[in-house]
Amino acid sequence: MKNQPFLPVFESREAKEFLKRCSDLGSDFHQEGSIKLQPSHIIDKRILLGIEKSLHTPQQWLSLYNQLGAPKTAQTYLSEILENANTVLFAVEEGDRTELKLYLEFWEYLVQLIQQGKHNKEAFALNQGIKWDPHKPDQWIHDTYWCYPMLSSEEIRVKLKNLLQQHYQPFVQTLACILHDSPHSDASNDLIYLEVANKNSQRRSFDINCYKKGLFVRDIIPAVTTLISSWPIASEFSARMAPTLDLPLGHISGGVNRFNEPFLTLYFELP
Repeated sequence: MKNQPFLPVFESREAKEFLKRCSDLGSDFHQEGSIKLQPSHIIDKRILLGIEKSLHTPQQWLSLYNQLGAPKTAQTYLSEILENANTVLFAVEEGDRTELKLYLEFWEYLVQLIQQGKHNKEAFALNQGIKWDPHKPDQWIHDTYWCYPMLSSEEIRVKLKNLLQQHYQPFVQTLACILHDSPHSDASNDLIYLEVANKNSQRRSFDINCYKKGLFVRDIIPAVTTLISSWPIASEFSARMAPTLDLPLGHISGGVNRFNEPFLTLYFELP
């Protein structure tokens, strides 16, 4: 029997209102679902929506940030850096609590710098993100996603080893299917490697965009099953992942969260 398609259903009033405000923008979103795996938790009520910045004016974006309940100081920050962004992203995560998120992405600016010979493999702040608990908006968190463009598979492994330290081996084994080069593809063309930095947190994590690999979620399930085999969630993993198996695998993030706990998140494109 074919699996039912994955569609996160949110329960909190804050999540529903946030997504309703986003949907009022129109139907031009690129949508991703994701499932976050931690030793004792699986969080599958997650969604990421991306839309072109050029579709609205800076003032309209600021008005939307306000309608979404973004912290005032965060609204100011996002407005100040909006000019060179090309995509605005919205995200919701609903687990023990609801977390709302806004991001700006600067991909086209990075490509322009590379084409002009002004940037190579050094770190570039590809995404600036803020997230907040709607009940404690003043305690918002700022994350910077540093992209290291055009890295080879071996260069990505070196970055992962330096980042993850004692956690490196299990994660790099899990990522083998996307770090494998073939005669027709290589990581420098097919993968986009990022690291997440937060100066006020112990979080050490990576994000690897692998859309160009043409993989589906099912392709990485055996390796993830091995990674989490000793985690308490292992017994429910297969059933929770079943609705996602035939969806395109978009990117994979993982590492150690701000509570010094390992995690892995699988992102996939929604129809």
